[in-house]
Amino acid sequence: MPVVKNIILQPAAASNKTNDCKTEGNMLIMEKVNLCGDDFMDENQSLLEVKVIDGDVYLSKFLSDKILDEIQINSIGKQVISLIDNNARKVVLDFGNVDYLSSSALGMLITIKKRLDSVGGELKLCNINKQIFQVFELTKLDKLFSIYDTSSQALAGFNE
Repeated sequence: MPVVKNIILQPAAASNKTNDCKTEGNMLIMEKVNLCGDDFMDENQSLLEVKVIDGDVYLSKFLSDKILDEIQINSIGKQVISLIDNNARKVVLDFGNVDYLSSSALGMLITIKKRLDSVGGELKLCNINKQIFQVFELTKLDKLFSIYDTSSQALAGFNE
């Protein structure tokens, strides 16, 4: 059975509480279950929920249904890059909640992939709806990214 630890990433400036949470760079890292408690923040304000599986796979689920706003896109990019800078080498981005994605968000995904590639890491994408997947096909990004139907398939993809 895999070991799973839930964490939520949020820009440190967005919170005035520190409790026992860790701050790395400009990111506030909160272990959702144990470190700060469930009442620490409103999950709707968070951009990503990250589950660390077996200590080395970072399953990152977008919590918003729209990734359109430039500030939001930059924040998500910084959060994922922060994971990579802190030795995440296997990252899955789960689009299960996402209904709308801007072209700027595609650029952010390319930046994340390049960063992971530069450190010998791997990026997998999963749960992309049909309309968004059509954009990946039209832009040929479906050839650049490893895309899976489910998070389970994406996680298994690290063992291929």
